[in-house]
Amino acid sequence: MVSGMNWSVSEWGWVKLNTDGAVSLSSCSTATGGVIRDEKVNWLCGYSMILGRDEVFRIEARSMLKGLCLTWEKGYRQVELESDNALLVELILSENY
Repeated sequence: MVSGMNWSVSEWGWVKLNTDGAVSLSSCSTATGGVIRDEKVNWLCGYSMILGRDEVFRIEARSMLKGLCLTWEKGYRQVELESDNALLVELILSENY
């Protein structure tokens, strides 16, 4: 399940992966991170990465990939992915992807 809406509690038995990226306009450096929470909003784990110069779309995509790999490694199979990058969410949800 992928959503681009405001944060909300996930369904019972699901975890929610929320990802985001950031760009410093002064230094052009980038960073990304994410959090994984259960349906009771308990923190399960999180991650962050400092990246070099890159485009916002690629930063957000790398964050999603890192988060999805982490959820898989932790054994979570029912994952709701949430992002504020509407274009990336649309691409993932498209039938042509």
